[in-house]
Amino acid sequence: MPDLPLDPPEPPSRFGDPQSPQITRGQRLRDLAVGGGLALAFAAVAIALLPTRKDDDLVRGDDLGRLQVRLTRDGETRPLASSDRLRTGDAVSFTFQGSEEGYLTVLGVDVDGRVRVLHPTGELSAPWSPAAPTESEPAQLGAEPPPVLFAGVSCPEPVPVATVQRALEATASTPERFALLTCQIDLVRVGGATL
Repeated sequence: MPDLPLDPPEPPSRFGDPQSPQITRGQRLRDLAVGGGLALAFAAVAIALLPTRKDDDLVRGDDLGRLQVRLTRDGETRPLASSDRLRTGDAVSFTFQGSEEGYLTVLGVDVDGRVRVLHPTGELSAPWSPAAPTESEPAQLGAEPPPVLFAGVSCPEPVPVATVQRALEATASTPERFALLTCQIDLVRVGGATL
């Protein structure tokens, strides 16, 4: 058996070997420009594919469901208009309708960015069906700041309500960025307020 050297051979050095190809500064800049251009093109396509609506509601998702908020004031109940300003003594309720079964969480965000869970009362999002839209009982607004944004979050599987709440709290000042994988989100603004 032949004797093996104790020290492994040294690999050729790219930087010191005159025969190895060198990457020039121009090539690096070109590669960065191509990569950045591809990233911008991908972002533009992703934004173009987001659904949009022309009405006052902000909606994200694939339109599997729609959150409708109703206002009860002075004994009269009607759909909440984007120009309405909620006040103490008002009552709000919601209906959520959609084309596929899912699990629903409804949240409200006040002007200070605080997020409150309005539905359900349990720890997991509540099941709903297109055959029977989810309807809430009117909830009387108290002394705390009223919601300026309602979010209906419909997911194909049950989701912990605390997870949905934390996700909205993290983006309460920019609710358009609120997202949960596989969930459809309907946002309804109130009174033209900004967070």
